[in-house]
Amino acid sequence: VETSDVTAEALNVLAFLVPEFTNDAFGVAVSVAFSTGSFAGAFGLSGASMQADISDTAEAGISNSNIDVTGNVFVWADDKTELSTGSGSGSLQVSISGDASVALAPSAVKNSVSMGNQVLGWIGSKPSTDRLVDAPNTDTSMVYAGGSIDVQATSRQSVTNTAVAVAVSVALAPYFDSAALSGSGASSEVTTNNIIKASVNDVESLAMSG
Repeated sequence: VETSDVTAEALNVLAFLVPEFTNDAFGVAVSVAFSTGSFAGAFGLSGASMQADISDTAEAGISNSNIDVTGNVFVWADDKTELSTGSGSGSLQVSISGDASVALAPSAVKNSVSMGNQVLGWIGSKPSTDRLVDAPNTDTSMVYAGGSIDVQATSRQSVTNTAVAVAVSVALAPYFDSAALSGSGASSEVTTNNIIKASVNDVESLAMSG
């Protein structure tokens, strides 16, 4: 509500942020080597990488306005972002030889999620997005409620981040040496950098009877 005159039984100023995001990534490698001679080798590498960066805003406020209600004034900004990410990698290498046989199967997965939403609820001057300081800024709002005045900023984010890596190698050499090497690794990282503020700043007057 900006630069307005409101006379009513009640006033609700609401901003809801409810996006849903789903991201998936998958990598696969398969190789088979067969030899009736002296040597067979199977080599393969699989990998998957996924990065998700989310930045949204939910703002609900009253500024430079005259509000006169007989009931309640309710200002609420709410963030209910739902993010689901998953990545997987699979590697299968099979090597078969009458003599020497080698199979190598590495697999790797990396997931990275960054969440940086702004959730602001206010009466008067809009809060600064600075984490520690709100710069003075005189607001001309005059707010009267016969009931209660409630200002809220909330975050109810849900983040699910899954990373899976699987590697299998098989080397067969009935008569001589064989070697089967496999390795897998998975990493998952979630970073939140949200700004959530609810405030009553620099209003000219604020009164309630409830």
